[in-house]
Amino acid sequence: MAYRQPNESSKKGKISRGDMRRREKRIAELEKDLKMERQKYEDRMMQLSKENEQLKLALAEEEKSNEKLRMDIETFRHLETAMNEQKKRERQEIHSDQQRTSATSLIPQISESELCYDGAVSIRLTVKRRHQWQECFAIFNPTGLLFYLTQNERQPFQTIQADKLCHARHVSAADVRFAGENQLPRIFQIFYDTEESSSRRSSMADLSSLSGSREEKLDKGLWNRHDLVEITFHMPTNCDLCVKPLSNFLRPPPAFECR
Repeated sequence: MAYRQPNESSKKGKISRGDMRRREKRIAELEKDLKMERQKYEDRMMQLSKENEQLKLALAEEEKSNEKLRMDIETFRHLETAMNEQKKRERQEIHSDQQRTSATSLIPQISESELCYDGAVSIRLTVKRRHQWQECFAIFNPTGLLFYLTQNERQPFQTIQADKLCHARHVSAADVRFAGENQLPRIFQIFYDTEESSSRRSSMADLSSLSGSREEKLDKGLWNRHDLVEITFHMPTNCDLCVKPLSNFLRPPPAFECR
């Protein structure tokens, strides 16, 4: 029977029970540490997740607060703009009132003599179906427009109150066909209200001084002791007595009215 020598390498590869126990104990300790680290990690992740949720809620609250502040700032800006516009309007109104007050304060400083104008004018009359001009003296003052036969007379033969005056304008060739082209710039037409009706009457006067005496141009017998004045109507108008049409747009027929 042959005898075998034990292999030294096999002796070296064999682990004792004590080493196994030590290794198992070390593995158990490592597994326990790993489990504890995992638990710590999970706890830390849960804590971080809660903090993240809290931060999100705080961010939402901050955004709401910022939105409210933006709305308050926008409202304040609109209010400030409205207040500035109101102050601007108030300043403009105060400035306008001051201008009106200063303009009104100037009115008493103007005397009536400065507002009084007088001069020789001529009124158109129709005598025996012929157009003639009656020379007279006119005075325009704050009370109205007064016509005198002469400058020395004190009683006017025709008066147009200032509150009755409506309009004054230059005539055209269609209004006064009997006048020449050189006379048209000197003829004007006055519109005024009479006491009998509210319709606008017209009286034409020539600024030129026409020669000739008053007796040659005025035939008193034609007026039959009535102080009549000739008027014309361009708007539809009828006679108060015979209801005859007295108006025409281009060439109205002559009409008379007692002063």
